[in-house]
Amino acid sequence: MFKFIKNLFNSEKETVELSLSVDEIAPKIIAALGGAENIEFLDFCLTRLRVQLKSKDKIDRKGLKALGAAEVVQIVENNVHVIFGTKSESYANAINAILKK
Repeated sequence: MFKFIKNLFNSEKETVELSLSVDEIAPKIIAALGGAENIEFLDFCLTRLRVQLKSKDKIDRKGLKALGAAEVVQIVENNVHVIFGTKSESYANAINAILKK
């Protein structure tokens, strides 16, 4: 059944093992957004991370999708939304905790 679900939602992308915790995935999301130094502001809404970046060119879209993002949407020049569904709040809290260190 897992293989069916994986193929249904991720037919053309690699995915991170489902056993990874939010705290394990958060640093990987930061890296895929171009690193902590590239993130100017990060917030969330129900289904997405709202991110203001210094440079959109540093985003690893494939990497974000491999981490479970359904899509990465460019809103304006350096603002993107990364759609993670209902995990967005947990990811945002974990990422912001890391960025504040």
